[in-house]
Amino acid sequence: MKRRIALVSLSVLLLLITGLAGGLAWLGLSEAGLQWSYRQLQREIPAEFSVTGLKGRLLGRVQISGLEYRSPQIEYEVDEIELDAQLSSLLFGHIDIRQLSLRKLMLRLPAESDLRTGYCSCQPSICPGALACIDCWSMI
Repeated sequence: MKRRIALVSLSVLLLLITGLAGGLAWLGLSEAGLQWSYRQLQREIPAEFSVTGLKGRLLGRVQISGLEYRSPQIEYEVDEIELDAQLSSLLFGHIDIRQLSLRKLMLRLPAESDLRTGYCSCQPSICPGALACIDCWSMI
């Protein structure tokens, strides 16, 4: 009886490990995993954020087309982005970018007078808004 319980427990454990490994492989190695990750990210960004095309995989080259981001602090649009990065390094708090290319970047920042009067209220911890904070981190 003890042997049977041990065998069933081991089988359940192996099934869980296999399911977890399969889920992680799907997430990192498939375009569907990239699309799912984008939908999760889109919910967390506190501004208007959209992409018209997304190809590739999280653990490889990613191609983004029609990226638009709009907030009171900054607006930017990029026709095409090609990114080859080791996104798994995000688990350790940084990102290793091997190649990054942008085509037709349009960036709108607040007027200089707005920056001097403290208009900028962006948070450097939010990735897309961090670009707007480059000029006003000293005010935060």
